[in-house]
Amino acid sequence: MFGQSRLKGPRSAWARRVPRLCPPYACGILLMLVASPTQADSVADFYRGKTISVLIGVNVGGGYDFEARLLARFMRAHIPGNPALVPRT
Repeated sequence: MFGQSRLKGPRSAWARRVPRLCPPYACGILLMLVASPTQADSVADFYRGKTISVLIGVNVGGGYDFEARLLARFMRAHIPGNPALVPRT
C-alpha cells in the first residue's frame, strides 16, 4: 500500500486534463502577442479646446481661495493643449 503510487496507469487524471486546458490559454496568449496596439491621441490633442473646472472647496476671499485662483491662472500654460481653467467655488 505504501509503495504504490496514487497514479493509476500511465496517465493520471491531471495529465488527462492538461491538454484540454492548454489550448484556450495558448490561444489567449497568442492573441495578446499578435494583436496590434491601438494608436492613442496625444495629450495635447485631448486637452485642446476643452475647459477644466478647478473646484475650490473654501469660501471666496480667503488665502486658499486666492492661491487656488492663482494656480488656475498659471497652470494652463503647463498643461499640453492649453485648455481653459475655470476656478469654481
